[in-house]
Amino acid sequence: MSDNSTATIHTVEEDFLLDEGACIFEGQIYQSAEQIIRADPCEFCFCFRGDIICLQQSCPPPAPNCHQTMIHGYCCPRYDCPVLVTSRNMTSLTRRKGVQPIIIQRRIEKRAIEKISVEVKGCDINGTFYALGDTVTKASGPCLHCVCEDGGNMRCDPQSAHPATYHDDIEQRIFQKADNGN
Repeated sequence: MSDNSTATIHTVEEDFLLDEGACIFEGQIYQSAEQIIRADPCEFCFCFRGDIICLQQSCPPPAPNCHQTMIHGYCCPRYDCPVLVTSRNMTSLTRRKGVQPIIIQRRIEKRAIEKISVEVKGCDINGTFYALGDTVTKASGPCLHCVCEDGGNMRCDPQSAHPATYHDDIEQRIFQKADNGN
């Protein structure tokens, strides 16, 4: 849940007419599709056509041997996981400076090409190499963003909940039930 979320909050007064689809929660009026900010970062609530709908975010389970750190304002913790440090030789071909390539039968003459090898440090995670700073795609997802770090560490930072995703998901479920006659 990000601190950038905003909601228009109105105080309920006597003889005040609610717009169709609005909700009253803890003495405040919320319009349909408006997020209701909660103190618990794992709880996402919003007004939907006169009903207040709340979802409880769940966190992915920690990988074995990972250290958890709770971060204020986030539902899920940060994970620091020990990983195997490794390096790979990365080779690239480039044109030599000052040498014009000569094309012979659709091939560039070898003297114009320079081969460069660089040793790249990184992490070996389940047999896949990730250079330092690379996103570890196998461990990342909508709730966590994992990166290979120096010193044999994979750091997984929690990601903010995206209200639009929750709202669209709930709206789709409600309309599916209505279409199915439930």
